[in-house]
Amino acid sequence: MEMTVKHPIMLTVALLCSGAALADGTVVDTVYDPYVNALEKEVEYRLVRTQGGRSLHRLGIASSLTDRLAVEVYGLSEDSRMGTLEGGELEFKYQLTEQGEYFADVGVLAEYEYEDADHNNEGSLTLLAASAWGAHVSAANLSLGYENRGALADEWETSLSLQTRYRLRQWLEPGVEFYAGEDYRGIGPVLVGTTRLGVAKSLRWEIGAIAGLTDDSADYTLRLSFEYEFY
Repeated sequence: MEMTVKHPIMLTVALLCSGAALADGTVVDTVYDPYVNALEKEVEYRLVRTQGGRSLHRLGIASSLTDRLAVEVYGLSEDSRMGTLEGGELEFKYQLTEQGEYFADVGVLAEYEYEDADHNNEGSLTLLAASAWGAHVSAANLSLGYENRGALADEWETSLSLQTRYRLRQWLEPGVEFYAGEDYRGIGPVLVGTTRLGVAKSLRWEIGAIAGLTDDSADYTLRLSFEYEFY
């Protein structure tokens, strides 16, 4: 869902195709905005790939249920088993404030994920915030999650994701992202763009390359997403 926001928070250019990787503990993914657009529907594809790990693919469909609440369902698959559904994810996003009502617009995201191979279950709650000053737009996601890891010990997890970008053109918005998790710190460039495909139809894309900042972090993580939005 398209992000139309207000103010810079943090720090973007890359190239991604396919390959090998999603290491345990990585938090690199989409930085969400808090907005829900009434009547909007969406088909989304995401790829996240890290050095020395695996590639994780997500294919999802989303729909707004009201002008404040949206739901999205994903299927999950790895590169090594493309075409095989290995898990699923369910998301609910609720927009808490009217856009422009306060300095920052706020929402909340509730997620549940199941991985069939490891019998892992994970639930999380994420606070979403976004703001803008002129052509600079920024978003922040602060998450608290609980993971049931089958035979391994269950654990609580926290993460922080930040994005800031400049609206150079509708089809080109360069920016920077920062990610922090229990065993991960990373920062890097991102490119975002939206192409109108006709009345009430658009294609939004994001491509980013995140460099690890600590010894425990993957040297690089690449991410790619496409969203086809329509009403």
